[in-house]
Amino acid sequence: MNVVAKQEQAKQLLEADRKRKEAFGNRVKAAAIDAKPTFDSVRKEYRLPPVRVGNIDDFLQVYNLKRVGPSPSRDTAKRWFAGQRIPSPKYRIDLCVLLGVTWDFLISGAIDGSASAQELEARQDQKTHSRRLASFQLSPRVDDLPAVLSKFVSSVVGSINEMAIEYLEQKRPE
Repeated sequence: MNVVAKQEQAKQLLEADRKRKEAFGNRVKAAAIDAKPTFDSVRKEYRLPPVRVGNIDDFLQVYNLKRVGPSPSRDTAKRWFAGQRIPSPKYRIDLCVLLGVTWDFLISGAIDGSASAQELEARQDQKTHSRRLASFQLSPRVDDLPAVLSKFVSSVVGSINEMAIEYLEQKRPE
């Protein structure tokens, strides 16, 4: 491969990465808008005013109230929403739980990876019963596997998540 071809390939990879990050940012923004009622109920619980749509500080305040892992800086969260950066693994689970979507949805837009009906119902019940949904998240490295194996792993993880949701639904207090 000659130098010009390598440079062209590098440009294409950079452009693909930019587009992936931009699409991620758009999905995070859309999920945050969809999760606004949940954010508002959390803020109401702490006697804070409702979330202002698009306000990073309001988002971080809710994130910090409900997180289990580390807290991102304002600059980091701003880059997620702007589509300039993909969150590192230490932030992914809290972000997905807070937004009510799976990592697969945020990173690839996979609709079957979005919040299930049970998860959406659980978000509505959050006012009276606060709980975290148990779910396994696929590593982005699953895409490095052969297509057949990747599909198999995805279906197994999806089945496990469905069973976890069913189990939690049975354990939910009336």
